Amino acid sequence: MGTEEMSKPWKMVLFCSLTIVTTANIVCMNLSRTVQPGTDKSSLYYSSTSVFCAELTKIALSTSLLMFELRSFSRLKDVLRNEILMQWRETIKLSVPAIVYVIQNNLSFFALGNLDPATYQVTYQLKLLTTALVMRVLLGKILSNKQWGALFVLLIGVCLVEVEKIVPVASDVSAHAHATGLKAQRGEDRESSRALESANASFAIISGIMATIGMTFCSAFAGVYFEKMVRSQPNKNRSNGLSELSLLWIKNIQLYIFSCVSALGACWLNDGANIAQNGFFHGYNTLTVVVVLIGSAGGTATALMLKYLDNIYKNFASSMSLVLASICSFLLTGQLYGPKFFLGSFLVCFSLFIYQSASTTAAAKSRTTSDQAQISPKGSTSLPIYTPNNITKA
Repeated sequence: MGTEEMSKPWKMVLFCSLTIVTTANIVCMNLSRTVQPGTDKSSLYYSSTSVFCAELTKIALSTSLLMFELRSFSRLKDVLRNEILMQWRETIKLSVPAIVYVIQNNLSFFALGNLDPATYQVTYQLKLLTTALVMRVLLGKILSNKQWGALFVLLIGVCLVEVEKIVPVASDVSAHAHATGLKAQRGEDRESSRALESANASFAIISGIMATIGMTFCSAFAGVYFEKMVRSQPNKNRSNGLSELSLLWIKNIQLYIFSCVSALGACWLNDGANIAQNGFFHGYNTLTVVVVLIGSAGGTATALMLKYLDNIYKNFASSMSLVLASICSFLLTGQLYGPKFFLGSFLVCFSLFIYQSASTTAAAKSRTTSDQAQISPKGSTSLPIYTPNNITKA
């Protein structure tokens, strides 16, 4: 089934599926990282190990789906050997997103160390715009003014939702930092201390914002690069009799191989000592396994989304999942939200409506233009155009 062959209802099913899976992932992950009464944080599983397990599970799932497409274990072995080992240059290309994600994770640690959660989350939502910019550069996708407007509305809506969720926590953190700063200033020259503190805080904020903006470009580039890879159809692969879905699962396996390597490195760097002392699966329970399985399903849904839709729709699905996850949090924990959340939720939904209507209009115009180009009247551009150089005298 080609990219252009997927019908609109199936695209809607795909969009809703990714939204639901992402929502379930957010809710289950939050529940799994909640400290139960009578325990402390040391009883929780290490998040780096769950990421590694999710990447391994994605490889297993993609391999199973490839096996389903090929319907032969011997052919599966031949295809994997040929596409991954023999064509190692194609495999190496999929290391680029994995490397970029490693850079993004390091920038994330730096940004979180210099910004309060609210500023970090709001700034990171600029990825909604940087994704469109990177798609213009790498894929040549041009958005209409109406589509750009929809993305700006989406940005405002997501920021309102995030601020509503994080502001109370950020206020507590700021109050704690302020109180700590006052204690540190006792017995010192307050004026010079305040000036130095202000300069250091300004530098930290600027560097944190720059790191977060760098994250948005890393996220956009990695996503759009992978979209370009899964949409490419080399002729040599077509001659092997592989379907488009088979090629997609192969690209997934190639990507997740490098993701596993980077995730394993994160385990060693972030939790190496704890893993050596308590074991790799410390703190695992049924909910942790569910988080891993949902994460692997989300990877598969994302690949299909990039194949048959694009990164912008993936961002819309992620934004919708933030709203749905907040609603689920209210139902499960009773957490209340203010007017900013409801306004932001409305803007997120409204932006999707605007973007989809603009996309439908653009697609209709494109089809009309194509039809007019194919059906041209007599004496029109269907006749050859002669220049003085090719006119022969009678």
